[in-house]
Amino acid sequence: MRVLRRLATLLLIILLMIIPLEGVFGEPLSEEDIFLGKHGVFYQIFVRAFADGNGDGLGDLRGIIDRMDYLTDLGVSGIWLTPIHPSPTYHKYDVTDYYAIDREIGTLEEFEELITKAHSRGIRVIMDLVLHHTSRLHPWFIAATLDPQSPYRDYYIWADSDTNLSAPGPWAQRVWHPHATGHYYGLFWDGMPDLNYDNPKVREEAKAIA
Repeated sequence: MRVLRRLATLLLIILLMIIPLEGVFGEPLSEEDIFLGKHGVFYQIFVRAFADGNGDGLGDLRGIIDRMDYLTDLGVSGIWLTPIHPSPTYHKYDVTDYYAIDREIGTLEEFEELITKAHSRGIRVIMDLVLHHTSRLHPWFIAATLDPQSPYRDYYIWADSDTNLSAPGPWAQRVWHPHATGHYYGLFWDGMPDLNYDNPKVREEAKAIA
């Protein structure tokens, strides 16, 4: 009997050594499970397509405010807004002013109203803050291209004599874009010049915006 007990104990030890613990006690929690446990479910809203509140046929902040009952009925814990800053494109991921709301989307007062009404229903609000790049129409980039000696020149990434201008990006896309004053780096396209975070002034600008 003692021999059998010892064999059983030895077998159990061996099994515990070769079988992953998650196989015994259940699968480990994924990052998504951990996020949901802490923060609940967030509903992403592409602002220009979600709901039209002023009758111009395009989504806006007023449309989101007017659909707050709908969002509450969904049971979401929060909403995640795509960019709402001024921008020349429909998606607004190329910002021209980080301290304003795009006029087509709404006003600062409407944004504050949206946050207040969402919070009153227990709905949190987060938004895309695009600080990887700016629009090529941002005043910083315009200043950088008009004068190579401008302090804003180093806010962006410019090619030097050793740069391989034909080197592709991670998706085989063109990343070095020509301008009269030099080639600049834009990961996504030429309308979105990348910011140079090696420059401490750019890091300070980003902190101030956030």
